[in-house]
Formats: sequence, structure tokens, C-alpha cells
Amino acid sequence: MKKFRLIHTCTSPKKNFIEKQTAYLNYCQTIPLNDSFVAVSQIAALLKDTHTYADDYDVIIKSFEASPLFPVKIKASSKWDLIISPKITTQGKLQTGDSLLSINGYLAGTLFHRSVNMQGGLESYQINEALNNFSYHLFLLNIKPPFVVAYKNRLGQKLVDTLPGISSSDFNKANPSGYNQNYSYKILEGNIGYIDFRSMSGGLKKFKSFLDTCFVSLKNNKANGLIVDLRYNGGGNSDYGELLLSYLTDKPYRLSSGRYFKVSLQYQEFMKKNYPDQLSKDVTDYLKSKPGRVLFYKYKEKKYLVDNPNRYKLNTYFLIGPQNLSSATMLADGAQTYKIATLIGEPTGAPANDGGESYNFQLPYSHFNIYTSSTYDIRANGKVTTEIQFFQTSLCAKSTIKQQMPYLIRLLFS
Repeated sequence: MKKFRLIHTCTSPKKNFIEKQTAYLNYCQTIPLNDSFVAVSQIAALLKDTHTYADDYDVIIKSFEASPLFPVKIKASSKWDLIISPKITTQGKLQTGDSLLSINGYLAGTLFHRSVNMQGGLESYQINEALNNFSYHLFLLNIKPPFVVAYKNRLGQKLVDTLPGISSSDFNKANPSGYNQNYSYKILEGNIGYIDFRSMSGGLKKFKSFLDTCFVSLKNNKANGLIVDLRYNGGGNSDYGELLLSYLTDKPYRLSSGRYFKVSLQYQEFMKKNYPDQLSKDVTDYLKSKPGRVLFYKYKEKKYLVDNPNRYKLNTYFLIGPQNLSSATMLADGAQTYKIATLIGEPTGAPANDGGESYNFQLPYSHFNIYTSSTYDIRANGKVTTEIQFFQTSLCAKSTIKQQMPYLIRLLFS
């Protein structure tokens, strides 16, 4: 874990990090691969940075996909109260809406707590990831079938059920991702534009062409408003966010007010091999700096696409949620800071001040691939506070976008 201290800007309390790191390392000296992966993930999560994590290891993933899986999805009414939602098998007496108490003798709350502690970021992201990956995390924690489940039904009765595992293919059929586009656009009822923006990748020229099409349509239809759905956007290239905002305002803005950049020999070597503009001032300053130093770059507000012919100002809302990380969180924060859009939804998964410029390395014995940040961006308004203010709604608890939109349009535009 020496490389974390060399590369990461390390915003966690040092004493807390070292104490917990030592405890986890003492535990994982001579243990099976799964247990070691859990311990390393928990160490990475101590930095509270979604860019710092142990990547899924091929050997573990192949073993997981070949194993019978826990056939139940869960939701959390509170951090320790896990509700069945839904069951992915016709076997057993357990029903959707029942409360999960224990699995194979282990308290469900304790298992969920361990799952939460396997990823960094804000608590909203940790809980969301634990809910979405609960079956995988149970596999990592060596909870195997048959699954003896103690639960409380909706009548308050405490019961026990035994469930067999299901195959990975059956599990995936019951949980389809259902979406493979980076972004899409349509006009909703009430003449409201809707952009589903899921990924900041795929090519800026292609994204600009997409935005041109969107905003020509919004103009031609004299749209009454615009909803930009960011809820499933985990970030990527922040240039995409800057480009989007240029279609909504002609005023200067920025998504970050400044960046701390930790100098390390490791990242200097990475920069030499991977940065295209080796003569830029930022690159040359970094390469000639002494390892261990933390550089600071200040960013000014500026105008983007000054003569954008397709710019169209209208009442705009950004939907946000716990899957928003990195550049997606920066975009939401920038849109709010400059009053370009109103934020609505649930807490983001990463703070407004967040890490970036990821560096990866491989552990020598386990061969786990580890990722960590080398930078720390300060939010658009320059403040150290990390909270993003937004209008909170239970919208994201609804099942599909088709069902959500009528509710949302009434809420925002009536």
C-alpha cells in the first residue's frame, strides 16, 4: 500500500488510514484469494475515493460466474434494514417485501456492512454499489448455497427458508442492463426535451453532432423545458460536460476552480508514455518537479463555443443520483453553480471536490490490478465544502423511465 501514499493526494485522516490498513493487512497475509481481494478492497475504500479500488480479478470473476448465486435482489429502507426486492427464483417461501435477517447464520446487516466497506466514495455510492452487487459480494465473503435465510414477513412473523443458488446466466437474465447507448434524445409529453446522458465517452465530434441535433429540435419545437438525465453517468472526459453547458449559456463558466496534482515517479513515467502534448506547460512542470511535491493549478472561468448557432436557453433540470461520479458530479456542480440548471434527485456518489487522473498498478503476488487518483479537483465555486445542494425526490425509486417521466413533468413544469 506504499504506492497509495506515493501517488494519491490522500485526503483521509492519516492515523485512521494507517490503523485500519494495518488491521486488514495483518488479516490477509496467508488467506485465500477471495478473502485477500476483500481486504485489499477495504483498504482502497479507506481513501473514500471512487477512483481508488481493486479491479475485478479475472480468476475471481470466472469462479463467481461458474458458482450458484444468491437468488435475491435487495433494497435498503435504512442502512441495516434489508428488504427483498425481488426474489429471482420460484423456489422457497420468501416473498418480495420481506425483511432479510440473516444468511447461513450471519446477520444480514453485518454482511451488508462489509459489502458497503468494499468501495470508496460517499455513503450514497457505497450503499448503491452494495445493493447492486450483493450476490457477488456474498460470493467474495464465502457465503455459499444452500442459502439458509432467516427473515421477517410483512405480518411480523420471523421465519426460515432455504434457497438453492441460481446460475449466472439465469441471474443476468433477471437483471438485464437494457441499455448500450452513451446518450439519447427525445421529446416528451408537454413538449419537454429529454437527454439521457449516460457516458462522457465515444468521441467529442460525435457528441457535438448529437447536441446540434438535439438543440435544433428543441428550437424548432419551441420546447417548454429540458430534462438532462445524469443519474447513470459515472463520468469520463469532462470536456463533454463543458460542451453540453455551452448549448445552454453564453456566459463564462468552469467545472473546476483548481487542481492539486501529486508528483510521483510512477505518474511521471506514465505521463511520458501517454500524454500527447509533451511540450505543454502543465506536462513540463510536472515532469521536472520533485516526487512528493503537490502542484496546484488554478482554472479560470471562460466562454465555450462563443458563436454556437444552436445554443438555446430554456428551463433546464439535471437529474442526479448515487451513480454520478467524477466528471458527471463536476458537470452537475458546474450547472448549479452558474445557475444553468436546477438539480433534482438523490445524493451523488462522489463529492463536488473529487479525485482524478487515475493510475493503475499490479500487486506482485496476488496480481490484483489497483487503481488510484493522483489529482484532487476543487469544485467550480472554489469552496472546500463537498456537498451538492439539490431538490430531493423519490423519483429514482420508481421502476422505469417511462413511468417516471409523467410524474417528473408534473413535478417540474406544472
